[in-house]
Amino acid sequence: MRGLIAAWVLVLAAAGCGAGRHEAPDANALDDAGRDAGRDAGEDAAIDAGRPCANPPAIVGTYELDQPVVGVAAQGAIVLVASSNPALLVLDASDPGNIVEVTDRYPDRDGSYVLWSGDRAIMGLRADIREDCMVLDMSSPLSPSDLGALPENPAVAHLATPFAYGGTGLVDLLVFDVAERSGPTLIARSRVPGGYETSALAIGDDVAFIGEETMGGEVYQVHAIDISDPSAPAYAGVLVPPGIDVGGWFLLALPNDLLYYREDGLKLLDVSDIADPRPVGTVDEPEGFLVGLVANLLFYANPDPDSPDGTIMGIAPLEDLLAPRIEWTVRLPGGFWLPAVADGVAYVAAVTPGPSDTLFVVDLGCAVQ
Repeated sequence: MRGLIAAWVLVLAAAGCGAGRHEAPDANALDDAGRDAGRDAGEDAAIDAGRPCANPPAIVGTYELDQPVVGVAAQGAIVLVASSNPALLVLDASDPGNIVEVTDRYPDRDGSYVLWSGDRAIMGLRADIREDCMVLDMSSPLSPSDLGALPENPAVAHLATPFAYGGTGLVDLLVFDVAERSGPTLIARSRVPGGYETSALAIGDDVAFIGEETMGGEVYQVHAIDISDPSAPAYAGVLVPPGIDVGGWFLLALPNDLLYYREDGLKLLDVSDIADPRPVGTVDEPEGFLVGLVANLLFYANPDPDSPDGTIMGIAPLEDLLAPRIEWTVRLPGGFWLPAVADGVAYVAAVTPGPSDTLFVVDLGCAVQ
């Protein structure tokens, strides 16, 4: 999304890994102050820290991209970037001050998301009206190879090698085996009774949560599916009945059998017994838009008051789930996708006006210590 941003925007590319794009209101063009805030933020990356420490999160490197970015994934210092023409970039960030593009894949196609788990990755690909979800062998991460496309294209996806999960437009849950080098196979399908359209997918401990938008987009509800045996998923029923606030739709699986969802505010639900889910309470949220959860850190987005196009990325430890607190902040020159986190480093794709974006390398420091 380029040019005028009229409101906070969340684009779900892949529920469960948490791909989302968040931009500050009324972002038009990146002025000098915005550029300085992003590109020179290594000197003053953490601002208004709620929990002072010797090594707060700080930007330690940047990489200017020639294309717009729609998602990132990482393991170690290898970063996968979903982009456009080519759809996939493979970067070596072992030296954050000198990031190197190692290879690219899928010229003349656009990426829609990228997920990476173990030695498998999934890449959403688009070309004209054609869409594919390509599975990649990442056993040699600097030279990924195709294993073939998923036999069906899910509307939203989650990767937990050796399985991939997808929600279809008709609110079916699809389970794929992606481990075989012969190619991915569909091993199971669980149908949601009367399902209309999938709006979100989250994978918890042996349970899949599917958000359903009913016809006309007037109400949402959440379904639970037992995936303790991925080859035989069992529909468990409606977890959250219709009535969720359409304007604030959000679904996020948390550790210890807990679930965030929105209904007139962010709610916390105990789903340890999916036959008897128990409300825990309404969350006292910090200021900002909750982007998602990565590596036991909650990421938030706020407009930067010192830059009309900038965004302040807030970081909150996963401690008090009913009252999370932003402890560290990092200035970025524009909106950002949900970061990828590996080995104490966050890789953040910042969205800037114009035809290209920037990858920021953020040493998370005491946030992960």
